[in-house]
Amino acid sequence: MSFMEEIHYDQVFKYHHTAQFITDSKGKIIHTNQKFEQITGYSLEEVQGRSIDAFFYKQDKKRLFLFHNKKNTLGNVSFTQEIQINTKKDGPKEVKIWFNIHQEKGYKVCAVEDASEKAELLEKVHNEKKKLETILTYLGDGVIVCNPQNQITLISKKAMEFLDLRTSHGVVMSHEGIIGQNIKICFPEDLYTKISADIENFTTHPEALCRCKLENNNFVLQITYSPIFTAHDEFVGIAFLLHDITKEIEAEKFRVEAMQKEVEIAKRIQTTLLPPEEVLADAKEYFDISAQMIPSDEVGGDYYDFIFSKNGRYWFTIGDVSGHGLTSGLIMMMAQVAVMTTTVLSPDISPRDMYSKLNTVLYTNIRERMQKSHYMTLSLLVSNQQGDFHYVGAHIDLIVYRDKQKKCELLQTEGVWLGIIPDIEGTTKEQTFHLDKNDVLVLITDGIIEVQNAQGEMYDIDRLVALIENNAQLEVTDLRNLILQDVANFTLEPQDDMSLMVIRKF
Repeated sequence: MSFMEEIHYDQVFKYHHTAQFITDSKGKIIHTNQKFEQITGYSLEEVQGRSIDAFFYKQDKKRLFLFHNKKNTLGNVSFTQEIQINTKKDGPKEVKIWFNIHQEKGYKVCAVEDASEKAELLEKVHNEKKKLETILTYLGDGVIVCNPQNQITLISKKAMEFLDLRTSHGVVMSHEGIIGQNIKICFPEDLYTKISADIENFTTHPEALCRCKLENNNFVLQITYSPIFTAHDEFVGIAFLLHDITKEIEAEKFRVEAMQKEVEIAKRIQTTLLPPEEVLADAKEYFDISAQMIPSDEVGGDYYDFIFSKNGRYWFTIGDVSGHGLTSGLIMMMAQVAVMTTTVLSPDISPRDMYSKLNTVLYTNIRERMQKSHYMTLSLLVSNQQGDFHYVGAHIDLIVYRDKQKKCELLQTEGVWLGIIPDIEGTTKEQTFHLDKNDVLVLITDGIIEVQNAQGEMYDIDRLVALIENNAQLEVTDLRNLILQDVANFTLEPQDDMSLMVIRKF
C-alpha cells in the first residue's frame, strides 16, 4: 500500500483551503499542496525530504520541541502552534500551524495559516463593519437583524430611537443589553404574534416580504421584514426595516382636514343657494310650499328652487347632477345661476325654451370646458296663480295628489338629460297639468326613493305614494318632515342627497 493510501485523507482535505504539509516520523517533509507553495514560495520538489526545522527561525526551534516529542503520546493528537516560518521570497512570516499526529503510523499532517492574510482579512472585516455602522447611523430608517432563533444580532441606533426599548424598571436599554434578546421585546404582543406567524413561513417562502404598522407614543412606523438566505439557500435570519411615516400620516391628516373644510364650504354654498323660507312665503296667497335638502357626507348635485317672477308666474325646479363631489356641486350651481338669470332677464320665456338654453350652457361648460362626462336630470315647471302648470324635463315622475279622488297621479317627464348633446330643442316636449284647490304636488330627487334597507330593498315610489295618500291632509311642512323621517327609518344611512318639495294649491 502506498503512502498516500495509508494516510488519512479526511485529515488532509479537511484543511484544503489552507497550506498543508505532511512529515514522516522523523519530521521530514514528504508531501505539500499548492497553498503551501503560495505561502512559502517552495514547491514540493524543493522541500521534499528536508526537515521541517529548516523552515523555522532559531528562536522558534524550542517551540517545536512539543511537535517533535508528541510521538511519545499514546493515540492521535491535535494541537496548534504560533510560529515564524522562513519563506523563499518574503523572508520571515508569522503563521499558525495545526498539527494532527497519527501515532500509529508516525505521520504528522499539518495545516499552515498565513497570519498576515488573516490579519488583512480581519482588517477588511473591521473596515466593512465600520462602513455598515456609519451607513446605519445616518440612515433615516431603523434596521434590526435577528437569527433564526429570533435573537437580535444587530440593531441600529435609529431603530433604538424609534422603539424606545426599556427594562422592566423603565430604564432605557443599552445596545449591549438588546443584542441577544428575543425580537419580541421590540413589538407589542399582538403585533409580535403576527410577525411570528409570518416568520414561520419564511423557510418555505424565501421571497416573502411582509409589512405591518406600529404606533407608539412618538412615532408611527411602517415595518417591512423579510428572510435572509445565503447563496446556498441557507436560512440565516430576518431583516427588519423600520420606516418613520409619522410626518406622512400627519400630512395626509392635514390634507384630509383641508379637503373636508373645502367640502364643508361647498356644501354651505350649495345650501345657501336654496330658496329661503321668506321666498317660499311669497306664494302664500296661491300656494303653500315647503322644501328641504339633506346632503350626504359628500358634496352632491341635488338642486331645487322656487322663483316668483315679476309677471306673476311661479317657477319650480328640482334636479340632480350625476356623481358626487365638488364637480357635481359646481354643475348644480351653474344650473341654479342659469335658471335664475333667465327668469329675471326673460320672465315670459317658456319652459321648453328655458330648458333648451340651460342645456346649451351646461353642455358647453361640462363637455367642452371642463372635459367631464357629467349630466343633469331636471324637472322645470311654471304655473300661473290659477294652478295651470307647464313643464318639461327628464327626471323622476311628478307626484300629484288629487284631493277629490284621495289618490295620487304620476306624471312622467318625457325630455332628455341635460348636458349630453349640444342641441335638444327638437326633442324637448312641453306638457301641462292643473292643480285644483287642496291638490298636492310632490317633487323629489332619487335619493328619496332609491335608499335601501338592511335587506337591500329599495324604498321605491310606491311606498312614497302610499305614505302621501294616507297623510295628505297634513300641513305641507308636516308632510315633508313625515316623508323624510319615514325614509330615515327605512334605511341604515342615506347614500345620496335627498331633496323634497311639497306644494299645496290654495
